[in-house]
Amino acid sequence: MNPIPLAITELRRHLLGAVAIVLLIAVAVAFGIAVTSSERALRESSARAADRFDLIIGAPGSATQLVLTTVYLQAAAIPLIAPDVLPRILADLTADKGVAYAAPVAVGDSFGAAPIVGTTCDFVIDGGRMKLTDGRNFANKSEAVLGANVDLKIGATFQAAHGSAAEQLTDAHTHSFRFTVVGRLPKTGTAWDNAILVPIETIWGIHAGARLASSQGEALGPPRASDAVNGVPAIVVRVKSPGDAYRLRGIYRGIVADSGNERNGTRGTNGRNGTMAIFPAEVLVELYALIGDMRKVMTTMSLATQGIALLAVLLVMISALSVRQQTIAVLRAMGAPKRYIFAMIWLQGFMLIGLGAALGLGFGWVGSAALVKIFAADIGLAIIPTIGTDEFLMAATVLVAGSILAMIPTAILWRENIAQKLRN
Repeated sequence: MNPIPLAITELRRHLLGAVAIVLLIAVAVAFGIAVTSSERALRESSARAADRFDLIIGAPGSATQLVLTTVYLQAAAIPLIAPDVLPRILADLTADKGVAYAAPVAVGDSFGAAPIVGTTCDFVIDGGRMKLTDGRNFANKSEAVLGANVDLKIGATFQAAHGSAAEQLTDAHTHSFRFTVVGRLPKTGTAWDNAILVPIETIWGIHAGARLASSQGEALGPPRASDAVNGVPAIVVRVKSPGDAYRLRGIYRGIVADSGNERNGTRGTNGRNGTMAIFPAEVLVELYALIGDMRKVMTTMSLATQGIALLAVLLVMISALSVRQQTIAVLRAMGAPKRYIFAMIWLQGFMLIGLGAALGLGFGWVGSAALVKIFAADIGLAIIPTIGTDEFLMAATVLVAGSILAMIPTAILWRENIAQKLRN
């Protein structure tokens, strides 16, 4: 006989208990899946956001904060590359045959919630790799290009405010200079979708108190007069090959030349250039290691929760045997073999655990979507969680472990004295 119909009938008779067991398993599985899926989605989106930043040159300080400020536009007070050093570095990078472009990046002003970033035309379009979805690139000091999410239209004008809403500066004020929107970038899924890009020359001029011209014919970019150049937090360098990236990093992370260390090849972060040079990927690896440690803790908690849930299911199944012993004894008396009883009891446990694991996949995806939404709001990334091999493997592990545990109640029934049960 087929034991499946009888197994389903038995579950229907105890529907509320069955639903409770399924939900218990689903929640336990969902917790682990939400953790692994969210962590993977965060890694992928943050790495994707750093793709266009081959090398970042900044003043000596925290490499992590330099990446957070430059790549993810997280407001912070970081050291600036000195004005007396910056012109030489920009000139050297512009002349270097291994550099596709070198763009100074200045952050600190804002319009509403949108950070305003001073940079160059090349950076806006990533050296020709990116096409604007509307309008054109800026061509003079009074023009601006919007990120995809900025709520302004082509032709609109606005004024920059000193600082950002996140910084809550006590000396916050609005600059009198007005920008006109001339273009919009495509959606990238990064913090730059919420940014407004303007000429670096304008940012320097505003903060130096200079009188800014805005004629259509005014040229932007190098060569720049030294007295027109101010400090910047970072220079973003696009290179033509990995070899060029390593060569430039070796140059601009500084060489300590005065203490004899140069002979030994010792490199520092405040040598003759007064700069440090970093690969964002290296900093992300350190951040991922920290996230990975957190993931291990959360995964361990998840496995413990799943183990407790499976043990609870086992205890419920064993305790339910006392209620069902008479029915099972009758089946045995009617000629049902032990393997039929074994299959019926095991199938009930398998169905409950399997349904719980399947629902856990769905609940876990919903949970990870809610979890990454919090991170996305904080760092401006488009984080899209997915259910991958790790998550399916986790659900399958729960199913296999539960199926093995479900054999325990059947083993208990296997040893029962059927004749004694019928007499009772």
